Amino acid sequence: MLHTAARAVLELSTVGWAFSGLAPLDAYGLALEALDRGDPGQADEHLVAGWRRHARHLHLHLRRLDLQGDTDEVLVNRARLIEIAWDHHQAGEFAAVVPLLFAQVDGITIDATGGKEFFSGPKRSTLIDNATLAGLDVSLPVARSFFDQGQGRSKVSGSVSRHAVLHGRELGYDTELNAAKAWSLLAAVIDFATPRLQAAMSRRRIDYLNVWADTDALDSAGRRRDDRGFDEAYELLNQIQTAQRLAFVVDGRYSTRPPTHPSIDLTRATIEVTADGTAWWAKTGTPSGWIFAMASSGDLVWIYDGGDAPRTAPGDGDDRWILDDIDPLPPNWRGWIG
Repeated sequence: MLHTAARAVLELSTVGWAFSGLAPLDAYGLALEALDRGDPGQADEHLVAGWRRHARHLHLHLRRLDLQGDTDEVLVNRARLIEIAWDHHQAGEFAAVVPLLFAQVDGITIDATGGKEFFSGPKRSTLIDNATLAGLDVSLPVARSFFDQGQGRSKVSGSVSRHAVLHGRELGYDTELNAAKAWSLLAAVIDFATPRLQAAMSRRRIDYLNVWADTDALDSAGRRRDDRGFDEAYELLNQIQTAQRLAFVVDGRYSTRPPTHPSIDLTRATIEVTADGTAWWAKTGTPSGWIFAMASSGDLVWIYDGGDAPRTAPGDGDDRWILDDIDPLPPNWRGWIG
């Protein structure tokens, strides 16, 4: 007998709501409560609303897999097309959303499995693993059966059969309900594919660093190719910024030892605070010797990177600091969102 949670996932997957680690869990919980009350229409409404909020983030999950930052042409353009699909969704153009997402579902699966397809075909992927929620045998394989249903003639039934949609046999598929189900399917495929794509990207990362580590080479956008430790530097400085905001709220001044989670190693950074406690700046290094820094006073945030440490705080004579919400970001801050 199926475990209760697995049975719930199966119930939703059977009607096209694929479950995954990227799903809006609150909406799925409300949907299951509605199903328990015998109200499938209300369950659909909760899930449509959940994906209306949640789908806008999916293109970012693919972008984060690009370990060199906007250098993997396939990932960048998959993310671009998914973002276009989201723009169509926001505009209510559901006729464009569904086929766009179906195409990416198949393409991502083929890339992640070494050529095995998602939908019908002689090389179809099993879609089952022990590493992801989407890979549960009651999730993606069941949802695929829903989208793989055949349709022998042209009609306006409102179904979202992939074959019928792409071959012009279903003329009433363009609803927000069907678009939301397609988003759930895409999210599950990204969830399923992520460990496989990460492994491939890690192998490529090793090859990349074998070529570019310990060099001063730049790419076409002026970014350092030896970017070891850059992501860790962004994250550390961002954590310090968050901690400094908390310190100011609690103590009315910034701190050289702001309160952070025990997992944050502040010894990796040098933090300085003005005598009156109204401004701070911090710097951290990377394995290549490249330096990143951040400074803040009130709502203003400055960022910095260079081959040596900034000589002073912003405004004290070192004009290499960049005000993050006015000036263009330096190329090497490509992985940071302020």
